[in-house]
Amino acid sequence: MKKNMATAWRWGQLLGDDHSSLSPWAPDPETASSVKYKDLKKIHGKVTDKVGNTVLVSAGPLNLIAVTEILTKSMGRFGEWKKESGSSKRSDKASRVQGKVFHDPENSDVRLLLSFPAQPMGKPDDSLGTAVMLLETAISQSLTSRLREQEGLTYSVNCRAHPIGDMIIWEVELTCQPGQAPQALDSIKQELAHHAETGFTADEWARARLEITSQTMTAFSDAQKGRDFMLHLATFGGIPENPMGMIFEIERNRIEAMANEILDTKNFVFTATSPMLEEDIDQF
Repeated sequence: MKKNMATAWRWGQLLGDDHSSLSPWAPDPETASSVKYKDLKKIHGKVTDKVGNTVLVSAGPLNLIAVTEILTKSMGRFGEWKKESGSSKRSDKASRVQGKVFHDPENSDVRLLLSFPAQPMGKPDDSLGTAVMLLETAISQSLTSRLREQEGLTYSVNCRAHPIGDMIIWEVELTCQPGQAPQALDSIKQELAHHAETGFTADEWARARLEITSQTMTAFSDAQKGRDFMLHLATFGGIPENPMGMIFEIERNRIEAMANEILDTKNFVFTATSPMLEEDIDQF
């Protein structure tokens, strides 16, 4: 629950508190038992009024006309939903570094997570999915090398891209000890700033390509991983005709340009879900 609340807070800062993608992340268990039918009708009306790109799926021996009649009677606004979806709007709330501690006494470690401002997905491009994996891997390996191997602050650091409608939110995540969390955050910022200045080394680029090549080969031999792999590529613009070849078609300078545009060390929000107290945010 604390993890979901932290996600809802970060994404709310970046997308706006009323963004439709936040609803799965910010449930309130205390109100579940008090929900009345009139409350559901009110929420139903808001969904049909404000949420674009709504998809309704029906199954059974009903034809389209019958389904349309049922929806018209049930919702009263069939065919009148707003065209624009909140997913295409970008909030300017994250104009500086902002953070919040979510107190979780049940966990002894700190889950530190940084979210960077949402970026537009852009036009469909069957190379985007591979480019995303290369950047995720290169940043993850670089940060893990510094924070784990050099500084001993964490076991691993993960960089991930989350598609939200027609936008992408990039995040960096790690787990560490409470007393090391401020230092870990500083190290992440320093390493990302270093990459912005120097780019990826030849070794970092080679290791990222090798890792994605290995994942691609595994996807062709493992059914479940293969489905996940293809879904990832499709989500980010399409499946290339030659997934393996695409890894080597993408140039390093493209990935470096993506990193510089996305991972701005002066413009992100972060949460620390941990036994730390809310006032401990002053330590960061």
